Amino acid sequence: MAIERRVLPEYAEELLGLPYPVMIHGAAIAKVDTETGEVLGVAVPDSEGLAAAVAMTRCLLPVQLAAEEIRFMREVIGLRSGEMAAAIDVDPSTYSRYESGAQGVGECVERALRIYVCASLAEKVAIPFDARKLTGMRVTRRNSDTPWPEMTFGRVKMKIMGSGHSEIQNQWEPELKAA
Repeated sequence: MAIERRVLPEYAEELLGLPYPVMIHGAAIAKVDTETGEVLGVAVPDSEGLAAAVAMTRCLLPVQLAAEEIRFMREVIGLRSGEMAAAIDVDPSTYSRYESGAQGVGECVERALRIYVCASLAEKVAIPFDARKLTGMRVTRRNSDTPWPEMTFGRVKMKIMGSGHSEIQNQWEPELKAA
């Protein structure tokens, strides 16, 4: 069996634990059996970087966070539930109810969560954020008719400055649609 690697023009990543797929343009790599055309597997480069970019981008979208998204963000920044509760000054049992969906998150707590996640990820992703904009963000409440956000990402080369030198790195970048 001969195997070929192909870059997929579009791929729906559904393994992040989110209630919606994340679309990846021109970056996912499929292993394909050249004789049958069967896709044997798909790899996403820098999946940790993708998860960080998704978490940061989602924080910047002014739609109420779902329980799965709150859990996803905590896992991306590498905290246990109790640590996240302490970081945003919430009782651990209350925070647990946020992640399970048993209790809704109030506006102030959701804002604190978004700011904390963005600040935690700011050095890991090349997505700018302004904490002042998050502080004043008006979040649209979710209901059953509210569509999930469309999250689409591609890989771009970016010049990273630091420690007196610069280097070129591949980074995940959200592909935003015009409203």
